[in-house]
Amino acid sequence: IDFSSFSGDQSHLVLLVHGVKDDTQSWIRPLKWSYKNYLKPEQVQALDWSAYAQNPMRCAIDASRIGARVGSALTLNKNLNSIHLIAHSCGGFVIYAACKIIKSSNKNIVVQTTYLAPVSIYGVAWNYGADHFGSCADYSEAYIDADDSVMGSNRLLLHNTRTYDITNVRTRTSSSVHPHNWPTTYYHQFPTQNIAPNYLLDRALLESKPQGALDPAE
Repeated sequence: IDFSSFSGDQSHLVLLVHGVKDDTQSWIRPLKWSYKNYLKPEQVQALDWSAYAQNPMRCAIDASRIGARVGSALTLNKNLNSIHLIAHSCGGFVIYAACKIIKSSNKNIVVQTTYLAPVSIYGVAWNYGADHFGSCADYSEAYIDADDSVMGSNRLLLHNTRTYDITNVRTRTSSSVHPHNWPTTYYHQFPTQNIAPNYLLDRALLESKPQGALDPAE
């Protein structure tokens, strides 16, 4: 992994991170494209850690180590004022680790984290993600599907995020997308329509959408 690619000079950055047994071509590629209308290409980056994301039994540990390296690289950018970290599945451990490093280096950098079908299991700690994800960010949100069959991802309430249960949306629209991948499909509408929750522009999010609550999406 070329971590130097994250140490540019952008003041704002969106970083997309895939999960286990995935890469940057499935959901990340179209999501990057959807940001093109209001962000410069260099402001939307993707982390390809697929070489280390093949083993579900150790993906959380590898993701945490890689995330710390990503966070360290990002702090080399002295112009960075805000960053939005978006991850699917086990990639949640990447952005959580990166967030911790960024905030410990410069607490004034505004960090928003978005977890899509996050896996909660870290080693033998089954609820690690539920207890920790979002805790270091200025604002955090999660999107889950209750029918997700991936261990550690379904019916999950993250205590430090605003969690959206989007199961009913999938069933109502008769989507054929697998429940574990559904959050990545669902989230695609936000940047496409420029309606993505943005804490940098809307600090009232913490009041209108408080952390630690479960919100069923209809």
